Amino acid sequence: GEGTIEIANIKGSVVRTPGKIEFSLTGEEGIVWIRIKATNPLNYIRDIKVLMPGYGNTPDPDILRPGFLARWQGMDAIRFMEFMAVNNASRRHWQERPSLDDATWTIQGAPIEVAVAICNRLDASPWFCIPHLADDDYVRRFAHLVRERLKPNLKIYLEYSNETWNPMFRQTRYCREQGMKMGLADNAPRAGLRFAALRSVQIFHIWEQVFKGREQLVRVMAGQAANPGVSAEKLQFQEAWKSCDALAVAPYITLNVSSRSQPSLEQVRQWSLQELLQLTSGQLLAKSINWMQQSREVADKYQVRLIGYEGGQHLLGFQGAENDEQLTSLLLAANRAPEMEEIYSRYLDQWRTITNNGLICLWLSVERWSKWGAWGLLEFFDQDGKQSPKFRAAGPRFLPEHDRQQQARSLNVKIKIQ
Repeated sequence: GEGTIEIANIKGSVVRTPGKIEFSLTGEEGIVWIRIKATNPLNYIRDIKVLMPGYGNTPDPDILRPGFLARWQGMDAIRFMEFMAVNNASRRHWQERPSLDDATWTIQGAPIEVAVAICNRLDASPWFCIPHLADDDYVRRFAHLVRERLKPNLKIYLEYSNETWNPMFRQTRYCREQGMKMGLADNAPRAGLRFAALRSVQIFHIWEQVFKGREQLVRVMAGQAANPGVSAEKLQFQEAWKSCDALAVAPYITLNVSSRSQPSLEQVRQWSLQELLQLTSGQLLAKSINWMQQSREVADKYQVRLIGYEGGQHLLGFQGAENDEQLTSLLLAANRAPEMEEIYSRYLDQWRTITNNGLICLWLSVERWSKWGAWGLLEFFDQDGKQSPKFRAAGPRFLPEHDRQQQARSLNVKIKIQ
């Protein structure tokens, strides 16, 4: 097309030729903006692709970088909740789903086709979270698309939305509203859990119809690790457990720090790195293990297996404490410390023992660490995994072959495109 494209906030070179702009980055830019400043409406700028040097123009398989595929080879499953922007999603009808032709995948999420392509190339099972507003037609077409494109030997983990017990998300508020309208309970939190269970079972049944059975499906009911009553409430409602294969929880190693928490911001910010690591490997890890055991008891009661939809460390400042630079530096240093590899290894060993080698999805694959948390196993996409204690503990490529076969590990993936 005709027009003007601006590459803003760049410190490297910019070379323009007809139909093509080549630019280089120094690594000091932060966010680089690509803006259309002017265009001819009769021949508008279109079909924009931003590619690393040496990559092709077709969406599949060239959209998947070889380095990405090599990095995550050996993972048993990949949960696409963040990748597909499930939290607070507004999608209701099939035509509203993300498309390969969308200008960005950070608003409505990445397309189903890309998630399936990733799993096919990695031989990893997909874990799909169905948007909370999706109608039956959306659910059915989603299932048909996956059936047509996914390798038939790969299991499919299927979950309704994400954390429908957590009131910070729109999906939880929606479930509570619907549950109260239907008279499922006399209080909103319980009504919401029951509605989520009901809708989960409905979605499971639709996928079973499309797949002509449930052999390829792992039907997941998600609960709350810190509150086993949430898990029990969802599984028992109208005997939902009979339509499920697994209970999923997130047994984080948790330290949420604020001025009102115990220990408080004032206390934690004065700790040495070794004091924080000692607490993490002792009291915090023990609490997480206790949550695992309590969740296993619920899973056993309702005759489903226990898996993890998220997991890992959860060292975080909140309620204003995230703005304390001294606290943030301490928490990030703990994530980079060599001792974190041992903490993660013990954590995963305990999970494997308690769940009989149950799958756990570690949160998160790659994300820049900040005051909002050190969630990524890696801090940036081409970081040397051997330099990351958390990745060393979780990454199957660094495990002996016999251990790799015994351990079912997974990850949540996130995509950020500015």
